[in-house]
Amino acid sequence: MMKMLLQRPLAVFLVAVMVLVSGVVSAFMLPIKLQPNVSAPFLLVSANVEQDTDLDTMEKEITIPLETLVKGHSIVNNVQATTTTKHVNLQIIMKDSATDDEIGKLREELNQRLNAVPLDLSGSDVRQFSTSDNVIMVIAVTSDDPAQDKVRSELKDRLVPALREVNGVSKIEHTLDQYEESFKFELKPDQIKSLQHASQLVDELRGSFASPLLGTLEYDGSQYRVRSEASITSMDELMQHRFQSGERLADVADVEIDMIANHRYTMMNGEPYYEINVFATDSASEVKVSQKVNEVLNRMQADQQTRWEYLYAWDASAFIGTAISELVVNIMFGAGLASIILLLVFRNLRTMLIVGFSMPICICATLIAMSVAGYSLNIITLMGIGLGTGMIVDACIVVIENIYRKLQEGGSRLDAVVQGTKEVFAPVLASILTTIAVFLPISFIDGMIGVFMKQLALTITVSLAASLVVALTVIPILANKWMKLSEKAEKKDSRILVFYEKLLHYVLRRRWRTLLGFVLALVVALYSLIAFVPKGFIPNVTDRSLFINVEVDENIDYETNLLMMDATAEAMLPIDGVKEVLYWGNDENTSSGAFIVLFEDRADMEQTDDEMTAEIKATIDRMIPYSFLSIGAGQGDTSGQMSIALSASTMQDLVRHVPAVQDEIELIPGVTGTEASLTEGSKEWVIHFSKEQLAYYGISRQEVEQYTSLILNGVPEIDVSMDGKDTTASIVFPAIYRQSSDGLAQLPIRSDLNLTIEDVARLEQVDAEASRVRRDGEYELILSIYFDSEQRNAVISQVTNFVSAYQGELRASLSGTQQQQQEGFEKLLIAVAVSFAAVFLILTIQFNRMRLPFLIMFSLPFAMIGVALGFLLTGRTFDLVAMIGIVMLVGIVVNNAIVLIDFINKHRAEYDDVITAVVEGAKLRLRPIFTTTLTTVGGLIPMFIGGSEASEFQTPLATAVIFGLTFSTFVSLVLVPVLYYFFEGRADRKKDKAERKLQKQLKKQEKLQQKQQPVIETV
Repeated sequence: MMKMLLQRPLAVFLVAVMVLVSGVVSAFMLPIKLQPNVSAPFLLVSANVEQDTDLDTMEKEITIPLETLVKGHSIVNNVQATTTTKHVNLQIIMKDSATDDEIGKLREELNQRLNAVPLDLSGSDVRQFSTSDNVIMVIAVTSDDPAQDKVRSELKDRLVPALREVNGVSKIEHTLDQYEESFKFELKPDQIKSLQHASQLVDELRGSFASPLLGTLEYDGSQYRVRSEASITSMDELMQHRFQSGERLADVADVEIDMIANHRYTMMNGEPYYEINVFATDSASEVKVSQKVNEVLNRMQADQQTRWEYLYAWDASAFIGTAISELVVNIMFGAGLASIILLLVFRNLRTMLIVGFSMPICICATLIAMSVAGYSLNIITLMGIGLGTGMIVDACIVVIENIYRKLQEGGSRLDAVVQGTKEVFAPVLASILTTIAVFLPISFIDGMIGVFMKQLALTITVSLAASLVVALTVIPILANKWMKLSEKAEKKDSRILVFYEKLLHYVLRRRWRTLLGFVLALVVALYSLIAFVPKGFIPNVTDRSLFINVEVDENIDYETNLLMMDATAEAMLPIDGVKEVLYWGNDENTSSGAFIVLFEDRADMEQTDDEMTAEIKATIDRMIPYSFLSIGAGQGDTSGQMSIALSASTMQDLVRHVPAVQDEIELIPGVTGTEASLTEGSKEWVIHFSKEQLAYYGISRQEVEQYTSLILNGVPEIDVSMDGKDTTASIVFPAIYRQSSDGLAQLPIRSDLNLTIEDVARLEQVDAEASRVRRDGEYELILSIYFDSEQRNAVISQVTNFVSAYQGELRASLSGTQQQQQEGFEKLLIAVAVSFAAVFLILTIQFNRMRLPFLIMFSLPFAMIGVALGFLLTGRTFDLVAMIGIVMLVGIVVNNAIVLIDFINKHRAEYDDVITAVVEGAKLRLRPIFTTTLTTVGGLIPMFIGGSEASEFQTPLATAVIFGLTFSTFVSLVLVPVLYYFFEGRADRKKDKAERKLQKQLKKQEKLQQKQQPVIETV
């Protein structure tokens, strides 16, 4: 087979050229996105009611029926339901085995059940989240034009439609509709005279805007609808309108023109801005979409009819562009470093070029596979290609080195190529298969992690498979044509080999001490990794920005909140490195606010990001009397808090036992406070009606309840047409009756008797549930735990231990990020175990023995010494990505041991004893092991160095692999020979023992003879 390939180099060359050309074409055709195109394995169900409804009714009519329906489907893994007085939200997690048809059927059944809900729903939705739901661009538009209504009209009528026309844009969302004017009619306090009078005013006012359809006319073979014109169609008619009682509308109600923007603010550097969000389709390239959007913005700005400016608060294309640039740098740097290493090792330019030619072929083969599979260039596949860059030359190096060694031993070049390739065929095949076997289990992890890891596994698998084909075809052909020897390399190698031979003899003589030393180092390393290295879930991967959320103790008025945020933003702007400050809030929750601080380019900054963040925090400390502060490189940052879930079969059990759990947790050092989701906004007023009083005045309870509901809720969303413009109107009742319990108690019911609510009922404030959460049929409560971020690791560790040891009346578990982290680690540990089993199976097939695979597997955990050392030295967070690096490390580390042990086994018969075979075999495999390690590490160095936001996702993985692989090389070259001698040197050790015993006996006889000699001489 090999000779046939060597005789047909042109065919192999043409195939290689086809792969290169197709790979380049595929690279240009692949869409470029931030994340892979995936549909999440869960459904989100929401149902909203028109008016507040008690929790029991919401559960009975919506939550429990939906839960019952979902539980009847075998594709559902678990379900969580959150119920409030106005909303029900379900998160349904699917099993990985669920098909699109099964999910579609469940969605249809859920929609049917929602349509059958007996309550009045204002809206409902059942959807499956996908990455196309993510915003790819957030555009902030500011304007100093005094005619802001004209600016908004231009943006809405010209810019937004132009953006929607961009190829690849799925939808555009914006805040311009918040400035749409609507009418608000607030009835005056003295006009609320009785239940009947208030209802009559509302009905008349609503009817005045109605244009009812009266019927149809039929003539000349056609039908024509007949509609009555509304009583009020213009502002003049509105102000002059009179009710049937003769009262003018202007005397009964205060008429205001209102808009949503009056109740919330979105500001940038002290000025309001309009936000435009751009979404891309699944198949679109986010970079190309962003470029086209930018072209539209520049064109529209150049032709603007009013004055406005724009900037990007978030642009995924900038981030992914940086990631692609880093990929190119990684490949070039890795290829360059690998080439330099090969040149230093072999002292042969041709050998370096032969191996270097393999890299673009493997990368192009990977790009072709990605195109066929419908993948995109994204943060996951780019990481896979980057990792493959350091690994794809390993098999090629092993083959070329063995050919090179055969040439050194003498003989023809053809024989050296054929014999050298055949000799390492089995170990190279086994090493590639073991690495692939390590990555495949990752793709079968449940949940979103598995969805993303499938693409990583395929990318690396194709790279490795391509490297195997290249190593066994292209490399031998090129070696047969170009390879020459270098005498300098032989001299250089001899000095290194002498040192290595001495080291091997030293550790083999002290094998028990060596093994004990490695075991102790492993124990210390694992303890240090668990105790001292910070843990995380997934790295924050964001643009250069900072997300800040603040809360103060009590609600402050809307204007004060805005002034506070304005002053804080103004104080942030002079800080070195701060480019823009965006912030927002609303009048519904004036105790909180949020900032996004956009950073300058690092080249334009005189201080580091950490120093700038510290200065921003000091500014907030000075300007805002906050009770809670969250600062992080992502909106989900929870650096100073964590949460646990407490569950029980009834809400009463939860309410009764939660305080005791809070007391215990607050005793943990570093914990600054706890908050139960049950207690958030957990007060309500209850009206206790007097049956006797209602009967005495001849009023029904239902009448008063409907009246009170009308007063508190008003009448929203009335369609009106004023001066030819369609808009909406709302009717609200006097604030005096809506903003205090005392005012509500004084609400008039009957004017003839001066009857109010307090005459027929009393009001009582009681504790209440803000919401209810059910997980798989049990009630659940989320307990938020706040702590000093400097004691983060210690607090999380102690809370985790508390949850594990808790034996109280409730069931406790981690929640939020800690839950995701724990579940992610558990799933990856299972993947590691499966990987170990797959590797062991392949090794057993390779060696056809049990002891040698066990020997190799026994050596793998010692790579953790290097991993722990790497994270201790760098201070980086050990997270899920680092765990993936460890899984990857298993496949890489085992390769060196396979090649070494296979070589020793094949040549063992050539030596007198095992120890000589071990030493000589290890000496011969020193160069390929050392070379493959250096090239792999070299390819990962750019990832390890990082420095940009795009690399933050990759640095933990590179840290684990570089340090783990570097130390595992020492393990392969020192510990593996020692273990091999432990397992295979039994006969030699028996022989040595027998020889030592014989020598001892001979020495004893010699001493005896020496003692007897003087006696003989005397005689």
